[in-house]
Amino acid sequence: PSNNNNKDKESGEVVTISRFVPKGQVSLSDDAPGWSTKKDNNNEDGPICWKCKGRGTKEIRNSIKGEPPLKVMCRVCQGRGKLASRKLSIKPGMITRGRKRPHNGEEEWKPKGSQPFGLLNTTTDSSKLVQKANNELVDVIINSSKRKREEGEEEEECCWLPRVSEQLCNLVGSWRILQKIGSHRWTTDDLVTAYVAIDATSTNNSIENYLDLGTGNASVLQMVTWGLQQNKNNNKLKRIIGIEARSEAVQLARRSIQFNIGDQNNNENSSPIVIEGDFRDDHPLLLEKDKDKKFDLITGTPPYFEVKFHSSDKNKAVNKAVIHEGGMPTCKQSAPARCEFRGGMEEYCSAASCYLHGSGMFVVCENWLNHERTILAAKAYNLCIIKQVRVYGTEGKDSPLFCVYVMNKKK
Repeated sequence: PSNNNNKDKESGEVVTISRFVPKGQVSLSDDAPGWSTKKDNNNEDGPICWKCKGRGTKEIRNSIKGEPPLKVMCRVCQGRGKLASRKLSIKPGMITRGRKRPHNGEEEWKPKGSQPFGLLNTTTDSSKLVQKANNELVDVIINSSKRKREEGEEEEECCWLPRVSEQLCNLVGSWRILQKIGSHRWTTDDLVTAYVAIDATSTNNSIENYLDLGTGNASVLQMVTWGLQQNKNNNKLKRIIGIEARSEAVQLARRSIQFNIGDQNNNENSSPIVIEGDFRDDHPLLLEKDKDKKFDLITGTPPYFEVKFHSSDKNKAVNKAVIHEGGMPTCKQSAPARCEFRGGMEEYCSAASCYLHGSGMFVVCENWLNHERTILAAKAYNLCIIKQVRVYGTEGKDSPLFCVYVMNKKK
């Protein structure tokens, strides 16, 4: 990314404007560096206004010919230059109701796939709550303060129970995922990316190592793992890794995995490991000198929208993030998931080219507006696009909403 030195108009301080958040400690200092410009008693200001770019005013054409443009108050931020951050509602944890199952005559349809690890012991209070949501198709409210652990029940077994402002939601088959209410949640592009990855590897019986870049809440990581487990011909899956920089997302992902799969100590199947880190940095668990330990499958759902980051030349910290495409989300956890804080398609292609096995596949999703950019990124990092799955928002649209690309290394 190109860097430019400029003076900040407010402080007069020399700042570096970067395309992405700098690597290293700065990247992991905050879930969304620069998203908020002020912290007061743990309360954060919202992001820089996407309309006026923080100025509080915008220029309009002067009706008098030859006169300079007029400055008027920005109506989006009401002249503040910032947007109010979304206040997450404080609600009790909830296990959402199970999905309605279609009936085929007298026989009820049953979901595919293995039972979640958290439901293997059906006698615990925790599993009974999930069974109630599944069987009675009702939302189950969790009152954490009143819940009592059974004798001998360990703390770790209940780590997947939703806490305040969390929901344990349906994901795929009988598996579920923990999500924050009013925060970032898994979406259609995650679902399509996972489906394409599962379909692309359905005839491959030698998937041993799988990596999900920027795994977030681990929706794609878990859906693909679920799908790979359905392939009875492939029992070689040994290493499943997701890497994510947002600490809140990492904790949610690990707890979801504990419900669905358990860990390496209590499950015969391979259990995913979620690393807290920036995949642009060299991580020892990803760098394997043995070519046979490189990844047979890599997935990714990069953010879509361009951001410019202002860093102080004194302490190198990111002071503010100014979006240049679309609007910056007012929810902090959604911002890096939608906007390019730690890299876009180019960074994902670079990492995939580095970690991918010679015969492996890279499945990645991208906004259709960035289609040409995706082609150039693949070419730059020696990747070949072998398949495109284009997704349209509604019937009759001229251009797709997004596209999922299947790539491999050029021979």
